[in-house]
Amino acid sequence: MNAKNINDNLDSLLEAAIREKGAVLHMKDLERKNAATMARRVAMKVTSYVAAAILVLGAVFSWKLSSDVRKVGYSFDLVAGQRGGSEISALMQEGNIPAARLKIRERRESLQGELLSPPTDNREYIAQMEADLQELDLLDAVCLMRQGKFFHARRALMRIKDSGGPFASTASELLEKL
Repeated sequence: MNAKNINDNLDSLLEAAIREKGAVLHMKDLERKNAATMARRVAMKVTSYVAAAILVLGAVFSWKLSSDVRKVGYSFDLVAGQRGGSEISALMQEGNIPAARLKIRERRESLQGELLSPPTDNREYIAQMEADLQELDLLDAVCLMRQGKFFHARRALMRIKDSGGPFASTASELLEKL
């Protein structure tokens, strides 16, 4: 019986050791998973803070660009040479930029239609119509500037500058101010 008790004791001790080893392994596994979870949480928080900081910086940068381009747009003198006709200039001076852009678009479509089938073959008349189109493009770019649309205005001014027409130098000056 003594041997049986010793075997039972050994079996129970062995079983306890196996359970203890399992429990230790289970605790280590839980600690490892907990550490991984904590690392993911920290990474998520850091990512969130970085994303928020980027959004804030982007908003500040966008606001700054918008503010700067508006200043340049409103510093542009519309009256010099009565650019774009009195109606468009008046709308821009009143600050009614959407209505001014609509008038510019209507006038541009009218001029483009006229250029497709000009009433005369006079080269000077056609050159004046092309200059008027470029002037409308310039006024549209100024409207975009006054709306704070930096990238759209810059792109429009670059097209005018690259075309080399009569308003290319004005577009270049405005681009330098941006």
